[in-house]
Amino acid sequence: MGYLNKKLISLLGTLALFSFSCSSKNLNLSQYPIEKPLITGIDGFLSSDLNKVCSKLEKECNTPVVIEPVGFWHENIPEIRQAYKQGRNIILIGFSMGSEQMKLTAKQCEKENILINLLIVIDPTYTNLSDLDIPNNVKRIRPYFSTNGFDFMKWARGNPEKFRKNKNTEIDNAVFLRGTHLGCVRWDNLGTDLIEEVNRYTKKSP
Repeated sequence: MGYLNKKLISLLGTLALFSFSCSSKNLNLSQYPIEKPLITGIDGFLSSDLNKVCSKLEKECNTPVVIEPVGFWHENIPEIRQAYKQGRNIILIGFSMGSEQMKLTAKQCEKENILINLLIVIDPTYTNLSDLDIPNNVKRIRPYFSTNGFDFMKWARGNPEKFRKNKNTEIDNAVFLRGTHLGCVRWDNLGTDLIEEVNRYTKKSP
């Protein structure tokens, strides 16, 4: 099932009733250098912006990427298991509602003793109501927030004050992006940072 079809299902509100085993694309990890990290994540509700940005990142860095729509976080797990077995570093990324879904992914990985090297959250909406609440298997968090003052969805940005540090997780200072909540996930806002993170978590050849 393609990415756009899954977005349609999300729009119709049937995610709670259906479970699909197919991912947005057939990711073959063997096609990518073994030292490259896996980047997997969840887009915002009714958004494809993160998918577009990460698709460009995949081409720029030749690193494996798979982004799912809201409601399909469980479909990232098989790629994460395989990448971890291969010895790759794991980067999770979520935008808006997708940030909370990445929390679910991280907690499932904790149950399976899978280390998450980096979690990137962009406007984590759920932190308006609760703490970030990330499990101890996440080593580092990098948060981003949109900044445009004239934004009818300012409420969806989340709250930087709700980030509670646990003993195993390093939390970067918040990075503030140009644009509104619905307009901040752009290559010109995130591309340079994402390339730097891929390079940081690319393992050095012996």
